[in-house]
Amino acid sequence: MAITASKVKPNVAPIRRIVTGHDDAGRAVILSDEACPHVHSIKDRTDFGWTELWTTAVPADNSGPEDTVPNPPALQPAPGTLTFRVVEFPPDRHHKDPTVDDRSMFHRTRSVDFAIVLSGEIWGVVDEGEVLMKPGDTMIQRGTNHDWQNRSDEPARVAFVLIDAQPLG
Repeated sequence: MAITASKVKPNVAPIRRIVTGHDDAGRAVILSDEACPHVHSIKDRTDFGWTELWTTAVPADNSGPEDTVPNPPALQPAPGTLTFRVVEFPPDRHHKDPTVDDRSMFHRTRSVDFAIVLSGEIWGVVDEGEVLMKPGDTMIQRGTNHDWQNRSDEPARVAFVLIDAQPLG
């Protein structure tokens, strides 16, 4: 069955899409934080649809059965590759013990990352902003300096797809 967009507007749950980028000074910023506008009906049904969150080119080879996860794993994907992972973030320890400082794990990868909150809640933090993400929320993290902070008392589970990207100037 071919899935194509139709003119029918589906009544599906909106997906929050958060896109990061850079300001004129090169600092990481949140460019948009809104329900993704790219929602399409399938088979002209109002109850059957998809949300196209982001599109980018990646040449993938699906011909072999090998487990291609490197050992040891790397934070960012190797050149020309992508990585899909799920991370479970425990509550930040400083909420229970103020003498522990685990709040800042800022890092930057040379990749475009799709982060989807599966359960719990997590703060996506960039140089000049932060946003609370809850289950179903999605952030497109575009090579920006960032941190993930779980300020709640429950674990947060987040799915990530990291795709190698051109280095920023």
